[in-house]
Amino acid sequence: KVRNLSVRGMMAVGDEPLREGEVARVMLPRIGSVSGRCVWTRGQRFGFAFDREIDPRLARQELFHEGAEVPRYA
Repeated sequence: KVRNLSVRGMMAVGDEPLREGEVARVMLPRIGSVSGRCVWTRGQRFGFAFDREIDPRLARQELFHEGAEVPRYA
């Protein structure tokens, strides 16, 4: 679960967090796949630095606009 998202990275929490130095790829809503590496860990929290800059505003946009038909599963 992403707790903090910025242009160059994120802080996330997980049951099986990454290890410091581990390289991975994450999927972000409306941004897609972003590669990077874990730069720190503290318990279940970890910091992840992206290999490229992203626009965090895209991930924060609503999935549906007012008046849109929302699928049952959403």
